[in-house]
Amino acid sequence: MYQSMCVILDMGGSQAVSVARKVRAKKVFCEILPWDAPVERILLHAPLGVIVAGGVGDPFAGEGLPPATLALPLPMLGLGCGAGAILSGYGAASTRSMPGRQTVQVSFDDDPLFEGLSSSERLIQRLDEVELPPGFHSIAREEGDWSVAFACPEKARWGVQFYPEQNDPDGLQILENFTMKICGCQPSWNIQNFMEYETARIREKAGEGRVLLALSGGVDSAVCAALMHHAVGERLHCVYVDTGFMRAGDAEAIRQMAERLPGAHFTRAEMEERFLRKIEGVRDATRKRRLISEELIRAFEESAQDAEDAGVLARGTTYDDLLMGEESPEDRESSSVLQVLEPLRGLFKSEVRALGRALGLPEEITDQQAFPGAGLAVRCMGCVTREKLSILRRSDLIFREEIQQAGLERRVRQYFALLADVLSPDAHGRLGYTVVLRAVNWSTPDVATSYRLPFDLLERVMERITGTVEGVSRVVYDLTSKPPARIEWE
Repeated sequence: MYQSMCVILDMGGSQAVSVARKVRAKKVFCEILPWDAPVERILLHAPLGVIVAGGVGDPFAGEGLPPATLALPLPMLGLGCGAGAILSGYGAASTRSMPGRQTVQVSFDDDPLFEGLSSSERLIQRLDEVELPPGFHSIAREEGDWSVAFACPEKARWGVQFYPEQNDPDGLQILENFTMKICGCQPSWNIQNFMEYETARIREKAGEGRVLLALSGGVDSAVCAALMHHAVGERLHCVYVDTGFMRAGDAEAIRQMAERLPGAHFTRAEMEERFLRKIEGVRDATRKRRLISEELIRAFEESAQDAEDAGVLARGTTYDDLLMGEESPEDRESSSVLQVLEPLRGLFKSEVRALGRALGLPEEITDQQAFPGAGLAVRCMGCVTREKLSILRRSDLIFREEIQQAGLERRVRQYFALLADVLSPDAHGRLGYTVVLRAVNWSTPDVATSYRLPFDLLERVMERITGTVEGVSRVVYDLTSKPPARIEWE
């Protein structure tokens, strides 16, 4: 399954991830590595080709790609700043730049990279006029005769100074031409093949012993549980460590999720007091996450001691987690007594959801909203207390109820409440907390826009929260999109 693939070298920014998602959508497997990854690490993946993507600023300001990378005997395609990084590595320099983000009309030459394409408009973030190195020639130009793309057939090097994944629909043809026709990759990447491959791998790793899995109620752990149950059946032991940081109704939903796995064992450990003590007085969000993550592993292992014959710990780590660096060293070290198995670590979130559907999970599980691993502890700004958690949990429930009663739960991709660490007086002079409402829709994995909720709905939410949740003096609505802001406040 992992053969017939491409490696994507990430020059920075979010473009590499976007390109990877589009390449996989064409059923070609790919993985992302840093742009300066050692050649040995690149070759470890046995790729059939390399795509260089991402980056901001002037790609000719540095030294370009490492000489060892440029010397790889593999087809290579540079996208956007990645094209400049390839040329710079061969000693080229920009003679002038076309400033600003703009759309230009591009005509394509007869080249394997552009097979099936005709003249069309392209969004250009940056366009450089370059004196091409020996062996390179222009293969596409804009109306002012600036070179937009280049090729060196002898070295199997190509570059385009735009991002094809941002130029649907025919822009994706460029990615397909490169991966399949130039590199020779096969369109063999699909969820069914993944499921068969991972099922066999899980059975091999687990042997005849039991498998432990930390069930959190999120999409990742639910899909991981369904996949592990598909592989080992009744030998799966799910443990839910109730930290006290979950939303109203989550604990019951997790129990019902476990009931969908016939024969699997389920243990719930209620540890709210323990986790509150662990982060008592901690205001920094990063430290809160780290402390909760460490304590979760310890609590999980303590709660799972009755599964003495277990040799494998399954975790729902995804490819998004790895790329964002959310897998901490403490997680692995504290689980050294068990063999860690992360069957979803090669999947993006959208692919995890697709796997869940293939395993028969209902939409309320596969399409549920993203929820932080540390739960309400990072939606409760500043120090976390039982009182603040109660205020936030009740406010969040009211907001979710009103969204659902308005029939908007399928139109708004993500909505929740958070508690700001701000006290202000109400009309009677009593100090109270500020509840922040957040509702967004995702247009891409990296871009989300604030949803324009009806004002009367927001008024009802405000009236219910300030009228029934003691300790709240103010309710506000966050209109900020991503970018410039993140979705979560911490």
